[in-house]
Amino acid sequence: MRIPAHFCGISALKPTHGRIPTTGHIPSYGDAFSQFNHVGPMARSVDDLELLLNVLAGPDWQDPLAYDAPLAKSDTVNVADLRVGFYTDDGLVKVPAVFKQAVDTAVDAAKQAGCATSHQLPEQVQFGGEILVEHFLYDGSHHLREFVNKHDTDLMGEELAGWLSLGTDATIEDAQRANARLAELRNSMIKVFQHADVLIAPVAPVVAFKHGAADGTADSSMMQPIT
Repeated sequence: MRIPAHFCGISALKPTHGRIPTTGHIPSYGDAFSQFNHVGPMARSVDDLELLLNVLAGPDWQDPLAYDAPLAKSDTVNVADLRVGFYTDDGLVKVPAVFKQAVDTAVDAAKQAGCATSHQLPEQVQFGGEILVEHFLYDGSHHLREFVNKHDTDLMGEELAGWLSLGTDATIEDAQRANARLAELRNSMIKVFQHADVLIAPVAPVVAFKHGAADGTADSSMMQPIT
């Protein structure tokens, strides 16, 4: 939800896995990459996100990982009691100036609301992209390839075809290493939330471009590495 919401100029909520059933998601869940995918609402306002979350949340008795847990109401939260962490640069990609400005504006608003703020950069966050790709590859992208082959492969774009051509030589050692790196990343995030209740950060490495600009995709050539 984060990326499409960013490029469409709307809001999104990525809930904890299991909060919303994945039943009906296309492609279906079941591969190593699934743990990076989320089902959640996108809307024009945060109020609408909360409304949609209340409709979608809870077990449907088809997804075995969906659980029943109460949802707190946003109006019961004392904003002034929140500890707000933030960062702009992740040490890997240069963040556009407008993103830094947006983070600074959000942090200033939190301060004005009485929140305690602090700089919090997760130790492994700059490796998140690598870890994501490793999990897509280590099962040979078998799950997604199987889904695509059941449908009209002539409609498959060149980018997806390129992804599906990778990962076929991955070994069990590759999978173990990818899982270990993911665990390290999760632990670094847990450490951050020992000191913060909220983390404010740039939503993406590139500014949303107009529809039809370039080739319609955001790839590494649009990002500026930190040197």
